[in-house]
Amino acid sequence: MSSHHAIFPSLQKKYNHNKNAFQKGGAEENDEKHGGGGEEDQNTETEKDQKTGDKEEGETPKEEEKEEDEDSDEEDISETKEGIVEGLKSHDKRRQLISAEEARHLLSSPRPPVNQLIAAGILPPLVQCMARQDAPELQLEAAWAVTNIASGKSKHTNAVVDAGAIKILIQLLSSKNAGVREQAVWALGNIVGDGPECRDRAIEEGLVKPLVGLLSVTTPASIARQVCWVITNLFRVKHPVISPDDRKMCAQAIKKLVSHFDVKVQADSLWAAAYFADMGPDSINELIDCGVVKDMVQRLYSPDEKVITAALRATGSIAAGSHHQTDAVVTSGALPIYRDLLSHSNQGIASETAWIVSNVTAGTPNQIQMVIDVQVVPALMTAVEKRDNELQKEAAWALCNMVSGGTEEQVSMLMSLGAVTSFCHLLKSQEVAMVMLGLEALSNVFTKSQNEEATAHVVEGVGGLESLKSLQSNQDAKVSQAASSMVSLFFSNSRRSSYGY
Repeated sequence: MSSHHAIFPSLQKKYNHNKNAFQKGGAEENDEKHGGGGEEDQNTETEKDQKTGDKEEGETPKEEEKEEDEDSDEEDISETKEGIVEGLKSHDKRRQLISAEEARHLLSSPRPPVNQLIAAGILPPLVQCMARQDAPELQLEAAWAVTNIASGKSKHTNAVVDAGAIKILIQLLSSKNAGVREQAVWALGNIVGDGPECRDRAIEEGLVKPLVGLLSVTTPASIARQVCWVITNLFRVKHPVISPDDRKMCAQAIKKLVSHFDVKVQADSLWAAAYFADMGPDSINELIDCGVVKDMVQRLYSPDEKVITAALRATGSIAAGSHHQTDAVVTSGALPIYRDLLSHSNQGIASETAWIVSNVTAGTPNQIQMVIDVQVVPALMTAVEKRDNELQKEAAWALCNMVSGGTEEQVSMLMSLGAVTSFCHLLKSQEVAMVMLGLEALSNVFTKSQNEEATAHVVEGVGGLESLKSLQSNQDAKVSQAASSMVSLFFSNSRRSSYGY
């Protein structure tokens, strides 16, 4: 091994996924909140239009418009709202049902009079109607109306919470009526999706156990989708205030959902797994311990790009963890699939795959060897030549991490596979960061080389020396200094003479 010190400090980069999802899919495509209905009315699409949540994490709300201006955008129900509320308050079950149906129809209209109905005091009697165990049809209509109110702005959702709806909705998850159970899940999903405060309130009220209890081998796809959506909302924003027991139950629920036959459930549950893993090392270990990683890896084989996208995000979140956590992905057979996905026609999928591999190659020599053994290196080299900047960057990091953290023997293997050509290709990049990465990689190759003369011949043979000489006059001082140092150290006249050329 050469006695020279590397020009660059060894950079074994193990980094978290801080960028946004590269291609929206699965749960990423869903609104955090939406209106919904029970299974008995699955064909009444006009009454189940999705309602978009307007808020993003950390967003500062705009100055509230005057209530009168908001009401002017709603259907005018000034002549009927009092009657609806009084009907709900009556002890006549039939009259309550008619009023609940009327409220549900109004709240499902193109201009739902949400503010007017809340101001008229509709929420307390609606919550009381939801609690009537002797009238499941009334419970369904009332829960449906509450669902659509909760799908509105934050103040509407908070009004639902303040009326005590969470406790009753959680009780409805145990209803004998399937439609009531499903509607309760929809409503709770809208509440949880509003933001951290409502979400943590629902968890505190005991949401998790009865929610995951809905999952079994006989659970209909419609219920599974809704439960999956709620679990996704639990972990989508910030870190939830959740007990270890609840967290463990959620991990086990995610495993069941990832294994579900429904493609939409698969995609959404994989996003849930990714958000869950983002909570930190303990959460990643929870996923590993429950055995879901192998199921995640299997979903990488899916013919559906949305599932592949979500599976990459989920397995990538785990691979970005500790060496032990990275091993959980690697030993589950992910590397051969990653190798194939590096050439996927969807450049987003290919670049995300390269990012994951870069975290694997930032690991231990054993992990680097596994990458070499399954022939991922040629695929990475091809990716470095691609025009897609993101794919090129991630593939370059993956290769450069290998020479940074690999052994002398492994660096020799990389040279025999032609990796030096890829490093020299980076020297021609228009981006300073990529040029510096190429320079660092070449420096590490020389530092770990058992034969500097042969290495110098290889670099010169693929145009590397010419590129280095050109970079000596680069406008960026770091680039020019590094290039000059390399030329002086490895290609000076005295060295060329000693090499015999």
